[in-house]
Amino acid sequence: MAVWLAGAGVVLAAVATTRPDSWATVRTRLVGPWAVDMADWFPPPAGRIRDLTLVLVVVALDALVLGRRGALARLLALGPSARLDVFTWLLAFVNAGLVLPVVLTAGLAAVGPSWAAARGPDLFGWLSHPALRFVVVVIAIDFLRYWAHRLQHRNRILWRFHAMHHTATEFTVITGRRIHPVEKIVDLTIVTVPLALVGASLPELVAGIVVVRLIDLPQHSMLDWTYGPVGRWLLFSPVGHRIHHSPHRHQWDTNFGDLCPLWDHLFGTWYDGDDVNTEIGLTGSPPAGIAASLLTPFGEAWDDLTGRWRRRPAAPRA
Repeated sequence: MAVWLAGAGVVLAAVATTRPDSWATVRTRLVGPWAVDMADWFPPPAGRIRDLTLVLVVVALDALVLGRRGALARLLALGPSARLDVFTWLLAFVNAGLVLPVVLTAGLAAVGPSWAAARGPDLFGWLSHPALRFVVVVIAIDFLRYWAHRLQHRNRILWRFHAMHHTATEFTVITGRRIHPVEKIVDLTIVTVPLALVGASLPELVAGIVVVRLIDLPQHSMLDWTYGPVGRWLLFSPVGHRIHHSPHRHQWDTNFGDLCPLWDHLFGTWYDGDDVNTEIGLTGSPPAGIAASLLTPFGEAWDDLTGRWRRRPAAPRA
């Protein structure tokens, strides 16, 4: 980790001295995500007010239905799992969620989306109506996020970082923001930059992510809502996503979608049983502290990368 950060620091210093145009963008992103300069789309203060309002509304609804079993009671108790939820949500709330990804990628996470948007073809140009175009962009975001999510479950190294989200032992509504910074790099690489490269504008991508976050809030609640046929085919329900967090083996690696369950049906990952878990979390994995949750995955990933080398048998003596 230290070597990685040192190397990134050298690259950032080189960018600062040789590419002042790029450095201005990188420096801005080091104090906030790549969308902060879109004042005409989502001004940061308005965005924060919007996010806080949505969270309060869903928490209030959750408390009204679930009472002492709901997210509000868990947030007030502030146990180990809830503390990490609050910490990661606050990072995003103060526009600091992409600071570490920008550092870890030596600035690429800052300039990548805008660079791609300025150079790629507009494959969405045939959609003349803005509303229809936005719907198609959101569908594309959801489709790519489905595959990014599956990849993080199937790839051992990426799982080390994604597991931070699954170590939650209780839902607090804001559990959806419990994401390791490296996972944001994965999302930028697989979703944001490719879509920007084929014509999705940055404001469209920002708005699409807002839609995902809005749906994400009730999904990370213990509300026993299935949404009926709509929840089975069109819009993930709280129960549908709760199953994805199940500690029971027969429900592992199912229900990967963010917005639409259709991808899970099409690609064979929809959970078609009737068992609804009442608990969430990873079997045998107690909640870790904030520092351990952020730092331990780097060591585990390094062990995965180098373990085979270290276990290689010694050469026979001559």
